[in-house]
Amino acid sequence: MNQNEINPNLINDGTRNLRMSEQRKSCLCIRRKILWVIIVILLGSIVVIYLTTSKLKKKNQTTTTAIEDSTGFLTSASTVSMETAKIQMCNVLECRSIVLHYFSKNWVFKSDQLGECKYCPYLDNDVMSTDWLYRWYEGDFFIENSIGQRWKGNLRICIKECFKNAECVGFTRSKHISPYDRDGECWFKNNVMTNRINNHSDWLTVVFNTTSYEVH
Repeated sequence: MNQNEINPNLINDGTRNLRMSEQRKSCLCIRRKILWVIIVILLGSIVVIYLTTSKLKKKNQTTTTAIEDSTGFLTSASTVSMETAKIQMCNVLECRSIVLHYFSKNWVFKSDQLGECKYCPYLDNDVMSTDWLYRWYEGDFFIENSIGQRWKGNLRICIKECFKNAECVGFTRSKHISPYDRDGECWFKNNVMTNRINNHSDWLTVVFNTTSYEVH
């Protein structure tokens, strides 16, 4: 072979080495891209975890603040939302019981200062809120028996006096007199379920609704 001629095997080896080098570079480039993708995914996951954790911390802090507020240590907007969510109930029987106790002792009281009357209409030794009148209803029936007590006055006075009597659950009143008639007779009842005469022509019965109710 002429010394100036190039050996074909050398050419083939060089081409092969060049291709292998390019393949290595291509594989390395792909690996780097894959690595960057993995890094981006990991960073994204970390950000999501961080944001989620931050939200949970804020939520826990709000709950803690609300609990502390309810004890009177703090004041914040969260207290308002917690108080709004509570169900406000007027316990009619409980309120009446404590009020009757004060009446029996001739003690001065105001119902808005009594825990048992929380959320109930206002009343004191002399004043009964008009809202208490809505706790009474008229029944078109007559009750024959009574507790032996008669009161004379308009409807509001009879309601107040019946309320102050622990035995009284309602009273019978004539259909022919005005609710404002101060001379109207009211016969107090300790039971409005027995000895009924329905649709009586002359008498009706005013009944105290003792069911507790939700205040809106």
